[in-house]
Amino acid sequence: MSSLMMKSMTLVLRASKARAARRFARTGGPGPVAAPAEPPASLMKACVVTKRDFEGLPAYEIVPKNAPKPTKTLLYLHGGGYVSPILTAHWWLVHRLAVANGIRVLVPFYQLAPKGTHRDAFPRLLRYYEKALTSAESVIIGGDSAGGGLALALAAQIREAGLTSPARLLLFAPWLDVTMKNPDIGDLANTDPMLTLPRLIEAGRLWAGDDSPDLPSVSPINEDLAGLPPIEVFVGTNDMLVADCRKLATKAGTPVVVHEYPGAFHVFIAVVLLPESRRALAEVSAVIASAG
Repeated sequence: MSSLMMKSMTLVLRASKARAARRFARTGGPGPVAAPAEPPASLMKACVVTKRDFEGLPAYEIVPKNAPKPTKTLLYLHGGGYVSPILTAHWWLVHRLAVANGIRVLVPFYQLAPKGTHRDAFPRLLRYYEKALTSAESVIIGGDSAGGGLALALAAQIREAGLTSPARLLLFAPWLDVTMKNPDIGDLANTDPMLTLPRLIEAGRLWAGDDSPDLPSVSPINEDLAGLPPIEVFVGTNDMLVADCRKLATKAGTPVVVHEYPGAFHVFIAVVLLPESRRALAEVSAVIASAG
């Protein structure tokens, strides 16, 4: 059963979704894209935050002040449907992951669609990952929503490049198939209080560029999982993306564990005050502690 706080937030999100759907129907687009959110003061107080340029885009390093020499590194890819920049909620999640686990978190930005596509993202992210390996004993790759799909696709690119595999993949409500053609989505599209099919399909088309949206680098549900690290997925049952998360768990090649939270909405884990988020973050901490 979901918490009262979860239920209250779900009602607010439903109203926001309805307004966004009307705007999309009227304009054919999601509206103006905001600037990337800056790391909030709470994060700056708890961590040493270093912003660098990496091949023309920002890349952040977050190191908790209570763990000045962390031995584990999390490379985190933010969500936003491949079209929207990092939000304050992403920084809340990064803050909690870094401080609660005493790990370094790296947050490289990637070129968003329509200016960028999947073809632009991987060469740069591969070079960034290779650089991270030189200064870390263990690297975990994680991400939420589109960033979760990108994390899984990046792990496959790492395998193909012959680089050292990540220790683990942490995927929070990953967007695994941009075509959204899984028949199990069904009624989930109506009960999901956040996501809308037309907006997702359009964003996926932009990310694919001139390529088929079925390509594994665009829709990693189609990826061969052999040779990938163990995968841990955290997702709510009121998130239409749960359908493809369940499908991922049926694929052979590497262990996939899907942690489902009843009544939880898309990327609920980033709302760190929710009881469900706190429980999920405790499970995430156990995964990080066990990762080589």
